[in-house]
Amino acid sequence: MTTKYILYSTGCPMCKLVEQAFIKKKVPYELVTDKEEVFKVADEHAFDSVPFAFDGEKYLNNTELLDKFI
Repeated sequence: MTTKYILYSTGCPMCKLVEQAFIKKKVPYELVTDKEEVFKVADEHAFDSVPFAFDGEKYLNNTELLDKFI
């Protein structure tokens, strides 16, 4: 089964970099750009920066995303 990520983004340069990597590598994903939702989930999981993503099992911070996809 292919993992579908939920990518939380504010449209910042780092967010765009990760989204472009997802597109280039054909990673299935759903993009969440509603800032209220992004900040709510970030607060719930103690993220202090974007982007971050959920892979169906765990949340990945921006460093983990960069290491995995860039």
